[in-house]
Amino acid sequence: TPTPTPTPSPTPTEAPSASADPRPDPRPDAAELVLSPSGLGPLTVGLPAEGNPGAAMISWDPDHCAGMAEPGVDPGRWVAEGYGPATRVDGSPAEQLFAVGTDEAGVVVWIDVYGTEPRTPEGVGVGSTLAEVLAAYPDAGGPFAGPLSEVRWVTTADGVLVLETALDDPSEPDGVVVLARVLAPGSDPAFATWRTDWTAGGCL
Repeated sequence: TPTPTPTPSPTPTEAPSASADPRPDPRPDAAELVLSPSGLGPLTVGLPAEGNPGAAMISWDPDHCAGMAEPGVDPGRWVAEGYGPATRVDGSPAEQLFAVGTDEAGVVVWIDVYGTEPRTPEGVGVGSTLAEVLAAYPDAGGPFAGPLSEVRWVTTADGVLVLETALDDPSEPDGVVVLARVLAPGSDPAFATWRTDWTAGGCL
């Protein structure tokens, strides 16, 4: 009589953790965000915030400007979502990596970039020198001089990349990019906002 072969016991498998989220984060890391005349990474100017290729990077805050907005003005704003404090040009933390502004139709028309992490394909961003800006973009428009900065820009059919460098600012060295912004196609870039309340998505 043949000897029966014992059946091996099945190897137990671990049940997936209830807290594990198999979905990848759709937001690029700050250092992976490419700054260009068309936007910041997938967040694209000239397109609605809702359904934007970079919609995962922003969220609607209905009370963002509550108590600050003028009477009759909607206090809601689109704000950066999922990005912690960024690093400013002087090494201090910025409250947010970027800010976004939309028009009355909800189209993204303005992105301010405060952190040093995002860069253009040519390697330019907040913290770059004026020499680096001009080397990367010898045909840049400007300069337009403001009270504490001057502005140069790169215009394409997809939008306008604006690089604002310090000028006569006692707390920043002259010629260093302190702020970058992207404007929707057709926008006039000849204005300076460094050290003002005039910002993308601002409440004032």
